This record gives sequence, structure tokens and C-alpha cells, in this order.
Amino acid sequence: MPPSLLHLISESHGWIAALAYGLFTLAALQAILMAVVEKRLHRGILTPLVPLCAKLPPLMTMETMLFRLIYVAFALLTLTVISGVAFSEELFHRALTFNHKTIFALLSWIIFAHLLAGRYFWGWRGRRALHWTLTGFATLLLAYVGTWFVREIILERL
Repeated sequence: MPPSLLHLISESHGWIAALAYGLFTLAALQAILMAVVEKRLHRGILTPLVPLCAKLPPLMTMETMLFRLIYVAFALLTLTVISGVAFSEELFHRALTFNHKTIFALLSWIIFAHLLAGRYFWGWRGRRALHWTLTGFATLLLAYVGTWFVREIILERL
């Protein structure tokens, strides 16, 4: 593969991954907000959390927005995994290098795929969907922050 194409794949991979990670971060924040609002509703607390929350849309609308975010982020994560495999194969002459970043990225892809399948086939909503969203985000967070932690904290001290 020509070096310019390799550079393009590498650059694209990084930008797509950052965009997917950003959208999953927004989805996780939305899920946390929804969990707080839902808990307050079940306890009968109807006053807004903070004055800015007085104008929040209904939970059903928030859930629809959450899944739109997740669908787009999942598509981008899929592209990230595919481009990562292509980039890894060209750079390391192996399709996948099984390090913690790869394992947690694939695990988060599986979790989000399971969440979207559960939503489509079994109608998952509410707390179950919020828990799967936060679990998927936590594994994705471990993939990227974990990489930094291993490089900067653990390997630096060895």
C-alpha cells in the first residue's frame, strides 16, 4: 500500500474514532440525565433538577434522541473497527493485534450491537437500555483512557 494511502487510512481512522467516541459520550450523558429524571418521576418529585431542566422534553422524546445518537455512533464505531483492522494489517502485518484497546473496543462494539438488537427485536427501553448504554460507554472508555493509563502511568514506572 502506498504511504499516502496508509496515512489517509490512519488519519481517517483517528477522526472517525474521535467522532464516534464523542457521540457515545453525548449518549452516555443523555442516559445519565434520563436515569435521574426517571428516578425523580418514580419518586413523585416533579420539580426540575435545576432551572435549566425545566424545559426538558418528555422521556420518550429523550429516549428517541438517545437511540438516534447511538445508531450514528455505532455506525462510526463500526467504521473505526474496520479501518483499524485495515490499518493494523498494513502496519503490523496482522489483521488484529489483541491488546487491551482492541479487546475493549470490540467488546463495546458487541455491547452496543446487543443493545440495538435488543431494542429492535425485543423492544428494550427504559432502565435496561440505559444500563446497556452506560456499560457500552464504560468499556469504550476503558479502551481509550485505558490506553493512555497503561502507556503513561503503568509503563512509565516500569
